[in-house]
Amino acid sequence: MEMAKDHPFGVGGGGFEYLSSQYMPPELLTRGNVRASHNTYLLILVEQGFLGLLLFLLILSKLFISLWNTRRFLLVKIQIMIKTII
Repeated sequence: MEMAKDHPFGVGGGGFEYLSSQYMPPELLTRGNVRASHNTYLLILVEQGFLGLLLFLLILSKLFISLWNTRRFLLVKIQIMIKTII
């Protein structure tokens, strides 16, 4: 989170691994003094900034809304098919 506070507009692609040695204790770093993020939202926040995270969340919400609407549509179609068969 400190990295995101220091770079509110992001550090760019691959910046998390590049700057991880400046923000983490050495015992947490892997070979080459880097550390991969294990949290997608944190990675996007750090590399793309707050606007990038907002855009990512908007895309995810649109995806889930589309999936929900498709599910509802298909359930109605299946019910109509069953009624016509019976």
